[in-house]
Amino acid sequence: AAGLAIHHLVREGVLIPMGGMILMLVPTVLVRLSRPKSRESLDGFVIGALAALTFAGGATLTRLAPQFATGLLAHSRPVKGLLVEAVICGVTIPLTAAVAGGMVGIALWFKGQDGNPHEHPRRTRAALWLLAVLVVLIHVGVAITDIVGMPQTQMLVIHIVMTVLVVVLLRIALQMALLHEAH
Repeated sequence: AAGLAIHHLVREGVLIPMGGMILMLVPTVLVRLSRPKSRESLDGFVIGALAALTFAGGATLTRLAPQFATGLLAHSRPVKGLLVEAVICGVTIPLTAAVAGGMVGIALWFKGQDGNPHEHPRRTRAALWLLAVLVVLIHVGVAITDIVGMPQTQMLVIHIVMTVLVVVLLRIALQMALLHEAH
């Protein structure tokens, strides 16, 4: 039974969210490969965040599709459960997805200052990629809380804390990219 539980956790808690995250980032990578004229970090952020939000919206509609068949009213569900689900599906998941997509976009579009001896564009680019990968892993890792079966309030707290953490990491990445990119 333990082997089946771990297999279930790995498949539905890690592999499926990781596959979704890869699909979420494909449009950003394709736009970057098309060699756009603009190479500003904020353009990459907007493209990455838009692609991630679009994917997250489609994933949420797919996830909640069975509830469309039940109708508008949920007589047998407690309000607390509906509020937790609304905050997680409507706020934390889309926000962390947008941050993850945006940070990958920032890292893809970043163009450092090569001529300034005090600037180290490789270090900045490496730090931006490190932050982007960290946020992607946080976004995927939070999906494990949905599979484990913990109480809803505990799950909501974890989602909110991780959302605040990724927003702080986004703030750091944006400031780093804007201070060190080529003018």
